[in-house]
Amino acid sequence: MSEEKAIPAEDQNVKMSDSDKISKEQVNTANIDTSAQVESDNSSATANVKTRTPKGRKIHVEGAAHVTASFNNTIVTITNMRGDVLSWSSAGNCGFKGSKQGTPYAGQLAAAEAAKKVTDPKTGCGMEKIKIYICGFGPARDSVIRALANHFSVIALIDTTPIPFNGCKQRKERRA
Repeated sequence: MSEEKAIPAEDQNVKMSDSDKISKEQVNTANIDTSAQVESDNSSATANVKTRTPKGRKIHVEGAAHVTASFNNTIVTITNMRGDVLSWSSAGNCGFKGSKQGTPYAGQLAAAEAAKKVTDPKTGCGMEKIKIYICGFGPARDSVIRALANHFSVIALIDTTPIPFNGCKQRKERRA
């Protein structure tokens, strides 16, 4: 069998119309476009990760804030959708001591500090949307939600406070 070499159309004496000719630039851009589609198909598994910063940090568009509001302290933890911790803060970490840790103002500052670490696109993750999971009956509960709403657009607010349906076992009756 004889092998035939493909001869470019310009070398052959075949006349091509202008619409049939494709420039090298169009061919190169077509190859780039198909490779971009393949990369976008592979990245659909991590839908909440948009891109990477020059230093290699991932940019997370969506996340979750887990708030524990007790009477003694308020803890705010911000995670990505997989549950990996991105930043955290507490009222004690913000410099409040003793009974001042349970105040609404301390909770507000703790939420703002945790949010600043995540929202900044240069140093943080560039997070924009957040789900808030709140647990506890502390006085800082409402102020933490307002502080997080100032920094993010809130997708959902979910209360995970455990509520006893029959209560604890009562004390035995006192014999007098």
